[in-house]
Amino acid sequence: MPADAVLASGPVLDADGATIATVDIVTDAARNAFARFSRLDTSDPRPLQGLLRSTPGAQYGCFNSEGYGFGLPSFTPDVAQEFPLGRVDDLPSGDPSFLDQAVIYAPVTTVPPDGFDGCYGDVIGIAALSWTHEQVVPRLTDGGARRGASGSVTVTDAGTPLFYDVVAGDTLTDVAERFGVDPAVILYLSAGRISPQGIVDDPLVYTGERLILDPAAR
Repeated sequence: MPADAVLASGPVLDADGATIATVDIVTDAARNAFARFSRLDTSDPRPLQGLLRSTPGAQYGCFNSEGYGFGLPSFTPDVAQEFPLGRVDDLPSGDPSFLDQAVIYAPVTTVPPDGFDGCYGDVIGIAALSWTHEQVVPRLTDGGARRGASGSVTVTDAGTPLFYDVVAGDTLTDVAERFGVDPAVILYLSAGRISPQGIVDDPLVYTGERLILDPAAR
């Protein structure tokens, strides 16, 4: 990822389709990454927070935190704000383009009388992030199940590998060998991994986790 550049942008839209802010993911000369928001134009009086999500599909209303999420501090309406994300090289795979959406929401402040209902807040703004970074990923071909890589594969309509489901005894090296790529390619494609143990950012694979094999699904 380049230094001192705009990596991604997107308008933040409310439920009526009106633009209430814009967001840019940028780097400085030292390759530190930031989420930069223009002035947030909303009359919502509630405290607001943000999240960069790895899983597309956020909807207005009930907010949940499925998938990998990079939490942002509180928003101040009518003020342009910039939130540090850390060094690009320290983010999963050293490339934050697996983040698909920016979401602005009003977090729950009290638990409903009947107990927690699965909503962490009320979504008021969603931005689809459009990345300028071009992925250069070698083509993956399934060489067949083997020791250390005996899990099942989901394919696209065109027959190319889409997902790999890890089973007991699998290793990252063997899974990568099955698909004819370096292990680093598997880690890159599966940035923002979620396993049964939670968020993962290490060179191990975990029984029950799903690895991404198609750049379009990253």
